[in-house]
Amino acid sequence: MADLTDITAAQSVKVIGADLTGLETYPLNVTATGECEVADALRVGGVNGAITVSTVAIEAKVGGSRYLDRKLLTMIPTNGTIYYGFSNAVTTTNGTPIYKNQLCILAVTDIPVWLVAASAINVRITEGA
Repeated sequence: MADLTDITAAQSVKVIGADLTGLETYPLNVTATGECEVADALRVGGVNGAITVSTVAIEAKVGGSRYLDRKLLTMIPTNGTIYYGFSNAVTTTNGTPIYKNQLCILAVTDIPVWLVAASAINVRITEGA
């Protein structure tokens, strides 16, 4: 890593972040015209699937675990209303409703999102990173 004297002499600043593994990455991009860009977009890929939500809270995810480095979660209940919250104590009384065929898009990472319903509801889920 350069010390402050080197950076001052070069008249530049380096912004470095790290991913979950500790690998240093550059979250900023400078275009050919000198414009600084910050992009928080899906860059890895995604998964999609279907789950059944019922009276016992279930985590909104495709498969056995959340998608690695997830940034985006979408949910569409196809045959009724579901409710979401950020605790497995979510209920149809305290959760936020998502109505039949309504698209819900959440920008979430490693935090779990829990779903519950008054009866068995089919839900389409996508996760992106």
